[in-house]
Amino acid sequence: MMERVDFRLDWQSLHPDFGLLHKAMGFPDGALPAPFDAYLLEAIRFAEKLDEFRGSYLLVTPEKPVIKGEWTTVESQRFQFGRTITKELEGSSQLLFFVVTAGPSLSREASVALSQEEPVKGYLFDQLGTVVCEAIAEAMSQSVRAQLPPTVGMTNRYSPGYCQWKLAGQQAIFGLFGDPPAGVSLSPSFLMNPIKSVSGVIGLGEVRYRDYPCDLCNSPHCIYRRILSTP
Repeated sequence: MMERVDFRLDWQSLHPDFGLLHKAMGFPDGALPAPFDAYLLEAIRFAEKLDEFRGSYLLVTPEKPVIKGEWTTVESQRFQFGRTITKELEGSSQLLFFVVTAGPSLSREASVALSQEEPVKGYLFDQLGTVVCEAIAEAMSQSVRAQLPPTVGMTNRYSPGYCQWKLAGQQAIFGLFGDPPAGVSLSPSFLMNPIKSVSGVIGLGEVRYRDYPCDLCNSPHCIYRRILSTP
């Protein structure tokens, strides 16, 4: 049995972690200097007007427990999460698969700025899209956590393309949803559109939340790896 939830959020419902953005841009110790601060304010004012922060999630019960070295089957879709994520999901009685998106507008504005030879502005709009997408995912996680009994544990969020879970795992996630989750589509190369989208899984049950094990991951593209390695 699968329970699907679709939701929308506005800017006021989000709590973007601007510390992540500052660190990603190379300013971990405080406010952004000019002209970054002005561009960030412009990007925030733009984002405040958007109505495209969306998400979808499915709460499912796997056919058998998540076990290291074995496939996990859910509604005919097969998942092989990889060693690191499987270890975190072991003990899950339910799995929550999700897709969230910040929509296309922030990326579009970033592209326009780059085409007008404003690389700093374009990069900042792009990075705000990433931070907003993470804020949507975090808001979803907190909402789910609030509905769970205190005795039920909940893991961190894990996504295809990280921690040995191959990017092709996107296909199984989207296969579960049927209709495009949160209006997000998947390309033949397993990339999501809009670009500023995140998919993944959360384990519920006899599990616990742990920070991302960046010392076990070699992905050069992860925002968390870049931030945590910033002095």
